Amino acid sequence: MAFAIHSAEHGTFVGECMGLVFFSKTETAGQTEVATAPSLAEAQDLMAMLRDASDDFCDLEAVEVQSGHWHDLKAADLHIGDMDQNAGKYADA
Repeated sequence: MAFAIHSAEHGTFVGECMGLVFFSKTETAGQTEVATAPSLAEAQDLMAMLRDASDDFCDLEAVEVQSGHWHDLKAADLHIGDMDQNAGKYADA
């Protein structure tokens, strides 16, 4: 099991790269899965870091999921953006 970070406003936290933060409702950056935390404590640390980075991330919650893969997020009723379509793009390559 793992913990995904979710926001009602921004969707599911996809990850961070070079200081940019990605959420499923705005930009999935071509990903088919999201960054997860292996424990609730680590998820809470990540949420604290995101909240410190921006006041926009005040509604974050940790959601237990099987994995960060888009189909496990969808099974947990989390927003996946276009991650399923991204998976299809990679399958065709």
